[in-house]
Amino acid sequence: MLRKNLETKQAKAARQMKFLHKRRLQLLELCDANDECSKKLCINKTARRPSENVLQPGLLEAITELSLRGAGAHERRRAETLNDYQTLDDLTSELKLMGFDLSRAGTYLRLVPRNWTKIMK
Repeated sequence: MLRKNLETKQAKAARQMKFLHKRRLQLLELCDANDECSKKLCINKTARRPSENVLQPGLLEAITELSLRGAGAHERRRAETLNDYQTLDDLTSELKLMGFDLSRAGTYLRLVPRNWTKIMK
């Protein structure tokens, strides 16, 4: 009795996986022919979530503009670095006023260079 129950559940799971795979292929084929269809159904070519830069265009330019607005040069002008006098909370609130929906941590991660460990050496 239990063995038969297990076999039916496994067969049902296999049928469902086959159905979902076939349906996914049909949707991808349909959306390849029509880009508007893929936008309405929110079907992406990749399996991961799109970047905030794609979802909110102009985000990096806005962060650059806001962060350079209150920046000053190095004290003795011996380096090309800029000293930022704005806090992360101020920058995040300014971005929210501009209409961007971004968390404080997301703002911080966009300020830090990708390979910051290589820069520090």
